[in-house]
Amino acid sequence: DDIDVLDLSSSVLCDIFQENLPPETAMPEWCRTMTLEEYQERAFERPRLVLNGLLNVDRYSKERRPPEGCWTISGDSILVTVPTLGFSRALSDIPDWILDDTGSSSGQIALRRGLLEDFLGRQVKSPRRWLSFLS
Repeated sequence: DDIDVLDLSSSVLCDIFQENLPPETAMPEWCRTMTLEEYQERAFERPRLVLNGLLNVDRYSKERRPPEGCWTISGDSILVTVPTLGFSRALSDIPDWILDDTGSSSGQIALRRGLLEDFLGRQVKSPRRWLSFLS
C-alpha cells in the first residue's frame, strides 16, 4: 500500500497539538488531518473554475483562431483566445502540465486536450448546434 505522507505528517502534528493543549480545550478548526487528495482538490479548485469558465460551450468557435474570449479545438489541442493584457494572468491560473508552450502565443493559449480532460474530469468537445436553426 502507498503511504499518504501528508495524511501521516498532519496526523502526527495534530497529535502533538492535542497533547499540548490545556485539558478540555477543543482543537482549533484549522488543525486537522489532511490527505494529499484533499489538498489537491482544494489547490486545483480555482484553476478548474477558470478553465471551465474559459471553455463554456457558449464561447465555442469553429474558427482556427477564435475571437477573443472564445475557444476552439485543433487536433489534440484546445486553443483559447484571451485579451493580450490578460494573457499572463490567464496562464498563471492554469497548471503548467496542461499548457502547450509551443502552441501558445500572446493572446492565444494552447492546452493539451487529453491532460485537460483528465484534469477537468470531462471531455472537451465542440457543442452540437444542429438545432440552432430552430431558434
